[in-house]
Amino acid sequence: MVYKEPFSMKNIIPKNKPVMISICAVLVLSITLLIIFASGFFDKGQKQPALGSNTSDNVKMEIMPISSDSAGVDLKSGFKLLCSKSWDEKTIKSSLSVFPEHEYTLKRVIHGEYMLSFNSGLKPNSIYRFAFNDEKSDKTYSWAFQTKKTFQVVRTLPSDKATSVPLNTGIELTFSYSGVENIESFLEIFPKVEGRFEYRNKTVVFVPKELKPETIYRVMVKKGLGFKGSELKTEQDYKFEFQTENNNINPNYWHFTLLDTFYSFTTQDCPALEVYADESLRDKDIAVDVYKYPGVAEFESGVKKYDEYPDWAYSDKSRIDFDISGLEKVSSFTTRIYNSSNEYWRSSFVCFPEQMHEGYYITRLVCNDTAYNVHMQINDMMSYIMVGNGKTLAWVMDSAAGKPVNGASIEADGIVPVATDKDGIAEILRSIPLPKENSSYYFKISVPSKLPLVVPVKAQDSYYDSEEYGFLSSEYSRLTDKYWTYMYLDRGVYLPTDSINIWGVVKPRSGDALPSDAVLQLVSRGYAGYQEYTAQVDSTRVQISPLGTFKGKLEYSNLSPGSYNIELKSGSDIIISRYFEVRKYVKPAYTLGVNPDKPAMFGWDKVKFGVQAGFFDGTPVSGLNLDYYYFIGPDMKEGKVTCDENGHTGIELYPEYKTDSWHPVSLNMSLRNSLAEEQEVISGCSVELFPKDTMIEVNGTKKGSSGIIEVKTNKIDLSCITGNSVYHDGKDYPYRGEPVDLS
Repeated sequence: MVYKEPFSMKNIIPKNKPVMISICAVLVLSITLLIIFASGFFDKGQKQPALGSNTSDNVKMEIMPISSDSAGVDLKSGFKLLCSKSWDEKTIKSSLSVFPEHEYTLKRVIHGEYMLSFNSGLKPNSIYRFAFNDEKSDKTYSWAFQTKKTFQVVRTLPSDKATSVPLNTGIELTFSYSGVENIESFLEIFPKVEGRFEYRNKTVVFVPKELKPETIYRVMVKKGLGFKGSELKTEQDYKFEFQTENNNINPNYWHFTLLDTFYSFTTQDCPALEVYADESLRDKDIAVDVYKYPGVAEFESGVKKYDEYPDWAYSDKSRIDFDISGLEKVSSFTTRIYNSSNEYWRSSFVCFPEQMHEGYYITRLVCNDTAYNVHMQINDMMSYIMVGNGKTLAWVMDSAAGKPVNGASIEADGIVPVATDKDGIAEILRSIPLPKENSSYYFKISVPSKLPLVVPVKAQDSYYDSEEYGFLSSEYSRLTDKYWTYMYLDRGVYLPTDSINIWGVVKPRSGDALPSDAVLQLVSRGYAGYQEYTAQVDSTRVQISPLGTFKGKLEYSNLSPGSYNIELKSGSDIIISRYFEVRKYVKPAYTLGVNPDKPAMFGWDKVKFGVQAGFFDGTPVSGLNLDYYYFIGPDMKEGKVTCDENGHTGIELYPEYKTDSWHPVSLNMSLRNSLAEEQEVISGCSVELFPKDTMIEVNGTKKGSSGIIEVKTNKIDLSCITGNSVYHDGKDYPYRGEPVDLS
């Protein structure tokens, strides 16, 4: 029998004391770890998308967004910080950095848990990085989170306002997120088209059953469209339009077209319609039929049909078909194209054989078996209308009487009629409703016992200011009305490694407040297939001084060659923009300069050109061989010269240009190095050449049944010409000398 003592700690410890101490230590450590994990401090269920966990021997920290989904972090979301040590807020903030910088507040919720709240919303489609510096371990831990971007259409195929789109095209919509579904309820196409949908990642493709040729299709994605895994929706309607190709073009179509579709003539004029016509139509008969509208309402309705076809559409508006079955034919004749040309311009016209009576007409021309239509009104009143911000100015003149019209009534949709004063002037002291894109706003001017004059004022849709009378409908034009602006770049062309220095000024035109700060952004624009794109490359914030001045600098190490714009932006408004280029160019070894001894000359005179070649440090380039070329109109002549030891040489010419016209032409001189060592170096200048020393101007007018021809002759005074002053400013020629009698 073997006897064993009952189990007792008291019996064990004395016999094996070291072993028992080790067992107790293991038990204590195990129990401690069990308590820590049971507390849920490192609960794995707390992990979020893009969650980062960083651990060192001294501290463990986790950062996670409060509100996020598959699309990213909500723009109004805060962040939760879990830390293995319970520090005060000041200690946490001293070791935590946020990029990009964004003001925030930090508040401790419970032991080891903190709430980080940003003072303003996060930027969309941005990556926010958090960095925590653990000083004890000398390590930095980081986290990165992607914020949500706006759910929207980012690209379409065809692009907005694309033309000549193939009839077998699909209509592609690329969104900022994938997972789009049930788009059938949110997509509208006009005219209506049958077809099917295909879904490819971020792109939805509508495959039309059939598209009609030379048709404008308008597409709209209605707001409220969503995608899988997120509550984001499209916030506004997205619209674009395109025009399909014409697959049945008359091969002679491009040989002839009307340059306008609306004309006004007086009863004293023989109407002349300006056309484009190539040389093959010089002796071609043009059939002309003229139909009369019964009244101004029918005429105005016909003219407005042109507005249904936007200016961007690749079609000839004069080929729009009109129903003339109910109109009276008042004239029919056959004519040929009349060509008018001078030294600067060549024009072609279809001329009427006689004057027309007061009224409203549609004229149909047939050329190369193709019909063209143009509207015209015959009215002795003439007008000028300028639409401004909150005020419109109108001036009305009677061309037959040669004096202003007093008491003419000016009316249009949405305004109370106003009357002209004794000077023919009327003011409309209110804003004129802006017409839709590429259409016109129609004024009607009436006097007793005469037919009203219809005056279309076209809306301008351009990124740039327009000097043409009418509306300035673009957002950019609205801002230029608000501010005086100027932006200066230190160069127009930069190397990929250059710095871009910008200086400018912004001044309110009225009492509007001056923005205190703004953003200078570098953008690139271009086309990818049908699609036009705008990409922001870089930006920097600038301060606008109380005087309205600002300056900035953008530095690059390898900016891609191409075309760019620097834009000054305040909020969503682009205040001013400047274009520049980036090129990989090589600075030439030396410079060439060429200058004439006079800005203008007669055709039988001699002209001398002085040439200077020098290095950039001022040292002359001696013995340099040069080729020169000079042009007068289409004629070119050439020669060679060599620079002396001082880098100088000269060129003397006797152009001997002969023509029947007295109008000046340009003698263009071009100079380049004969042997291009590294690259071609070119310089040039020009001289205005007068073939005659007397100017003759002829003007013809008609008075009743008689014609009056006025001939005006003056000597040409070259001493009045400096630089480009040879071109007249619309008032008179600067070189007009004393009158001279010719016999």
